[in-house]
Amino acid sequence: MSHFNNKINTIVGVVAVFLLRLQCCDGCTNLIVTPGASKDQSMILAYNADGSDYFGMLYHYPANKNTTNNKMRKIYNWMTGEYLGEIPEAKETYNVIGNCNEFGLCIAESSWEGVEILSEQPQKGALIDYGSLMFLTLQRSKSATEAIDTMVTLMDTYGYASVGGETFSIVDAEQAWMMDVIARRSHTTKGSVYVAQRVPDGYIVALANRAKTTTFPRNDPDNCLFSKDVVEMAQSMGLYNGDDEDDSFNFRSAYESEPSQNNHFSQARVLDIYSHLVSSSKDGQEEFFSTYIDSVMGKNNDDDIPIWIQPQKKVSLNDVRERMASHFEGTSLEYGTEIAGGLFYTPYRPKPLVWDYQKKTYFHERTIATEFTGSSFISVIRGWMPYPLQAIVWVGMDDSSTCPRYPVYASSTAGSDNYIGKGSQDGVTTTQIMKFDAKQAFWIQNLVSNFVYSRWSDAYPVLKSKLDEVHDKFEKEIAKVDEEALKVYNNYGDSKEDAKEIIVYMLTTYSVAAGDELHKIWSNFFGYLFTRFRDMIIMEEDESRKNCGCNPNYIGYDDLWKERIIAERGPHYFAKKSEPVHAKDDESFTKETAKPTRNFFSLISHLLLAAAAAPFIFVALQCIRRRLSVSIDDKLPSEADRLTMDNSVTTSYGATNQLQMKNGTNGKNDN
Repeated sequence: MSHFNNKINTIVGVVAVFLLRLQCCDGCTNLIVTPGASKDQSMILAYNADGSDYFGMLYHYPANKNTTNNKMRKIYNWMTGEYLGEIPEAKETYNVIGNCNEFGLCIAESSWEGVEILSEQPQKGALIDYGSLMFLTLQRSKSATEAIDTMVTLMDTYGYASVGGETFSIVDAEQAWMMDVIARRSHTTKGSVYVAQRVPDGYIVALANRAKTTTFPRNDPDNCLFSKDVVEMAQSMGLYNGDDEDDSFNFRSAYESEPSQNNHFSQARVLDIYSHLVSSSKDGQEEFFSTYIDSVMGKNNDDDIPIWIQPQKKVSLNDVRERMASHFEGTSLEYGTEIAGGLFYTPYRPKPLVWDYQKKTYFHERTIATEFTGSSFISVIRGWMPYPLQAIVWVGMDDSSTCPRYPVYASSTAGSDNYIGKGSQDGVTTTQIMKFDAKQAFWIQNLVSNFVYSRWSDAYPVLKSKLDEVHDKFEKEIAKVDEEALKVYNNYGDSKEDAKEIIVYMLTTYSVAAGDELHKIWSNFFGYLFTRFRDMIIMEEDESRKNCGCNPNYIGYDDLWKERIIAERGPHYFAKKSEPVHAKDDESFTKETAKPTRNFFSLISHLLLAAAAAPFIFVALQCIRRRLSVSIDDKLPSEADRLTMDNSVTTSYGATNQLQMKNGTNGKNDN
């Protein structure tokens, strides 16, 4: 087996030191693909929003013009629903659906653990948490650079209320930025220290709950923006001992907890994405993986994974789907067929992923796709399209490896009732996550996912085929919608504003209908899966069977599970009709039943024993025969007695025969 699939076995023990204090694995994964790296020259941003208590829905904020100067906006913490206060509303806000706005600006995030001294308590009097920061910025900005300026202004003016660090992915049609943020200490100036770096075109970057910024350029404002006190605050708090102008200042080393609790769980996801996209060849992928697996496992911290990479092949929308749905398939981090996956080898494990047994600490992998995802999206921003058509958001609920995504044009002014909703950042405290509702996409997609978990090896291939079918259908529909919308746009000549209004209506109508249709498709698909995989069988259609039109296939066990069952309780389950083999006496019993050669020699031994015993059995039978003969002779009647018995029998027979002749039976027994 290749180095790619084996190396983990020699270094698993080292990683434990990074995981001792980790008790939960909620977090988010982002992937940015710049236009120069994508197959169709579009900007792509993918986001898995993970959290066991997060009810997935599609947020919508309509465009609005504020005609008064005293209108206030109430701010609530996205994570907790806590009311934080009010800020003045902007004079104009833009249409936002999901995490994108009508101009193709999209924002996602990924949290990381900051140093303890900055994470002890929220900033005093702060009003803006990271969730509100994203949605406020989307309503107030048109481009990525404008968004960075808006975010800094909001945090510095009203305070940054989130505890811990955050990395934001900020993209438009042309530029992609990643921005590391952590709140200033509570008793000092409001806001945050930050570093924002532009991702070079032609590159991709993955974010997974770890600060991305290490060292950074101080004199390149076109590609790097940062707060003036980013080094000074680290010095004042004893987090950095170097000089202000020293280029060796490392943001991550100063502000992220060390060693990071999430280091392994974070970097494993990044490594999986990069190793699969860096090259189109298997050898190239394995080489990249092998280079950095030691760093991921905590064995070699000097060889860290690059912040971003330039892929040798162009990345497609489907490539992004596959990576965001990954369980580390094809690498040594994959769960495979280990016993913890159960009979059907599910790729998920009960939480917490870090657990203790007999004073030792163990861990399971935290994969990119996870069962506790609330919602996910993949935004595709097409810079060559006119603004109403530029951005499409592929929206899904629940696990990113099992959920279907449908397209929503970011200029849409409404959403499907099965997806749309208001969250805690809007002051809506909801108990929806405790109440099943078949009208909600979140629940139906959870229903399918959780059923498939129970029969993964059987049901997931069927689910994956359905996902491909659904996504292919929507991609074809988008091509037709684009074509019709462009006809309208081009036919209006100079009256583009009138054309935009008509186009937005067309795109909204399609986006709503697509969400409604997918909800019906997935509801019916659950019924199909349930009828096919219920009761530990695989039910196939068979029209030749007139009683049911079906053919139930009994799944049984594969050889690996047979070995495990036999090793654990083989003697108990052994069939009595075959030769018993005891586990204690025969080590081969754990893997196989008795050999045919053993059965042959056993038969020969029985025949030899029988031959040896034959003379003794013959003598014993002769003795018994003589004994019986003597006993019978002693009890025989005398000659006189026999004559008396014969006369009695003759008389009796004659009377019986006469009676039978009278009845017409001729003395024969009809029975």
